[in-house]
Amino acid sequence: MAYLLLFKEQLRSLYSKYELFITPVLRFLLAFVSYTLINQKLGFMEGLNKFPVVAGLSFINAFLPVNAIVVVAALFTVLHLYAHSLVCGLLALLMFMVLFLLYFRFAPKDGVAVLLMPMAFLLQIPYAVPLCLGLTGNALSAVSVACGVIVYYGVDHLRTQRVSLDDADVELIVGQLKDILDGFIGNRTMRIMVVAFAVTVIVVYLIRRLSINYSWMIAIAAGIVVQLAIIFGGGAMYGVTVAFLPAILGLLLSVCICVLLQIFLFSVDYSKTEYLQFGDDEYYYYVKAVPKLKSGLQEEAETEKSHERSHDTARSEWSKAPATRERKGQPEREAETRERREKAARAAELRERREKAAKATEAKERKEQSERAAELKERRERAARAAELRERREKAARAAEAHDRKEYNARASQAREKRENRSLEEEKRKRTRA
Repeated sequence: MAYLLLFKEQLRSLYSKYELFITPVLRFLLAFVSYTLINQKLGFMEGLNKFPVVAGLSFINAFLPVNAIVVVAALFTVLHLYAHSLVCGLLALLMFMVLFLLYFRFAPKDGVAVLLMPMAFLLQIPYAVPLCLGLTGNALSAVSVACGVIVYYGVDHLRTQRVSLDDADVELIVGQLKDILDGFIGNRTMRIMVVAFAVTVIVVYLIRRLSINYSWMIAIAAGIVVQLAIIFGGGAMYGVTVAFLPAILGLLLSVCICVLLQIFLFSVDYSKTEYLQFGDDEYYYYVKAVPKLKSGLQEEAETEKSHERSHDTARSEWSKAPATRERKGQPEREAETRERREKAARAAELRERREKAAKATEAKERKEQSERAAELKERRERAARAAELRERREKAARAAEAHDRKEYNARASQAREKRENRSLEEEKRKRTRA
C-alpha cells in the first residue's frame, strides 16, 4: 500500500511536469487501440485495416478532443459495415446519429466512456466501466454507458447480417430488414445490460457522495450487488442465459480495478478524521475534515526534512549566540522549539481549514441568495403579469357591461317610442271613429 501511494505521488508529479507531452500520447494510444479493435472485430474494408491508416488517424486525433476519437471510431464502424452490406452500413449510420444526439445532449464530456464500453466487452470486463464512471463521473454518465452498450450489441448484430439489394423481390428485402430490426430491438441481453449498467452508475454516484466513512468502498460493493441482481434477475425473468463463472471473474477483476482507482484518486485516512465546529453572526458550521493518506516513505522523508530544517535552524541560532552562552539544556530547548513549531503548524493548518470552510459556506450562501433573489424577482414578475391580466379582464368586463347597458337602454327607448306611437295611433283612430 505504501509503495502504491508513493508511486501515485511520483506519477502525479511526473504528469504535472510533462502534461503537455503525456496527454497527446494517451490520446494516441486510446485512438490506436480503439481503431485496431474495430478492425479486428469487423475488418470488412481492407483499406482501413492497414497500419499507416490507423497510425496516421491516431496521430491526428492525439491533438484533437476525445469526442473526435469517438466520431472517427463511428465512421470506421460505418465504413466496415458498408463494405459488408450497404443496408447494414446505413442502419449503423442511423444508429450512431440517434445515439450521438443523446450523447452530445446529456453527457458530452464522457467520450472516454463511450470508447471504453465496447472495448471492455471485448476484454470481458464490461462491469468495471459503470463502476469507475459512478466513482469519477455524475448521474448523467449513465447515458454514456447506455450508448456504449447499444453500440457494442448493435455492431455485433449487424456484422452477422447481410441484405442484398440485387434481389428483385421487394418483399424479401423488406422482410430481411424487418428481421434485422427485430433482432436488434428485441435483444433482451442488451436491454438487461443497459438497465444494469445505467442503474449501477447512478447508485454508485449517489453513495460515494455521501458524507460517511469508506463511502467509495460501500459504493463499489453496492454497485457489484446491483449488477448481480439486475443481470441474473433479468436473465431469469426473460429466460436469458448468463454465464456465471465469466461474470463472477469479470466482477472480481472490476473490483480490483476500482480499488486501484480509489487508491489513486481518493486515498484518505479515516482514523484521523477531524470534526470542526465554528460560527459567525448568522450561522454555525460543522465541518468534517479527512486527511489524505500518505505513504510511509513519504512521511519518513518529510519527517527527516523537518528534522534537518530544525537542526539547521538550531545550529544557526547557536552560531549567532555569544560565546558566553550557557550550553546546558540545549537538547531540551531544541525539543521545546520543535514542539512550538509543530503546534504553530497545526494551528495554521486548522486556521486554513476553517478559512476554506468559511469561504465555501460564504460562496454557497451567495449562490442561495442569488437564487432566492432570482426566484423572488420571477415571482414579482408573475404577480405583475397576473395583476395586469386581471386588470385587462376587469376593463374588458366593464366595457362589455357598459356596452350591454347601452344596448339595453337603446332597446328600452325604442320599445317606449313604439308604445307611444301605438297609443297615439289608437287615440287618432278613436277620434276618427267619433
